[in-house]
Amino acid sequence: MDIINIIFVSRFLKFSLIGLISTIINFLIFYILFIFFNIFYVFSSIVGYVIGLILGYYFNKKYTFSNKILAGKSYIVKYTFCQILGLISQQIVLISLVEILLIDPIFSNIISIVFAAIVSFLLIENFVFEENVNKYLN
Repeated sequence: MDIINIIFVSRFLKFSLIGLISTIINFLIFYILFIFFNIFYVFSSIVGYVIGLILGYYFNKKYTFSNKILAGKSYIVKYTFCQILGLISQQIVLISLVEILLIDPIFSNIISIVFAAIVSFLLIENFVFEENVNKYLN
């Protein structure tokens, strides 16, 4: 395994750990809003996702992609755009599972969060925190 693949795998593992924490918070917010406050499942899912997005941005910028960060550069617009695409993909999967396949919203939300996490990582890795791979070869 070459150095670039090791770095990619390392970033993916960090992203996954931060994503797991954000996902747990996302799911807890969804669950509380949906179950305890009887808020529509789509809205509950969006609120959880947005809070997870904010936490994920902070920790991914600080830890996961820290070696790709240029000092003073803001990544929030691109990061938010990628996360919105992740949110859209999550909602498409969630609504499809609940409304078409008639799967329970709680279980469907878990599946849709995993799907969105993969989409988000690939977008963030390749679009938000771009890097010059030549710096690893010097």
